[in-house]
Amino acid sequence: GTIYIPTDVTKIGGEVFEDANELTGIIIQNSVTEIGDHAFQALAALTTVHIADTVKSIGISAFNGCTKLRSINIPSGITELKTTVFVDCEALESLIMPIGLSKIGDYAIGGCRKLTGITVPNTVTTIGEAAFNGCIQAEITLPESITEIKTAAFGNHDDNYCKKVKVKNDAVKK
Repeated sequence: GTIYIPTDVTKIGGEVFEDANELTGIIIQNSVTEIGDHAFQALAALTTVHIADTVKSIGISAFNGCTKLRSINIPSGITELKTTVFVDCEALESLIMPIGLSKIGDYAIGGCRKLTGITVPNTVTTIGEAAFNGCIQAEITLPESITEIKTAAFGNHDDNYCKKVKVKNDAVKK
């Protein structure tokens, strides 16, 4: 079933939904400002999540291993996709990154095998290690604002490289 986070909740802690294996949907309402580390990790049945725009922080591995999650919205106040936040969300088809995002962390979206088109907003400066490793169908468009791309950001061997990585105006700083 679907759970609506009550309006008196401002922070969702880490691992509070551990073993909630029947949970298919989560609606996070306007009172919530923070989602903790590992909050929804490995929820096997989770397919949909709606996050209110009031959320300013999504923790490390918050949705790690939610293998049936198909789509998720990232609120406009999020400035960093933290380490392993969406890693191995194998069914994820859509991920829209907000303007204002500045960093995509290590392994943040790695293993999201069904993601297709990804446009990295022009506020992002850093792409972490293996950030998109294993996003084998992804065509990623990078902005000129990138100043750092870490090791294996787009894959590290033939069966896990991104499909295509393109740069707007063919210019990225060294």
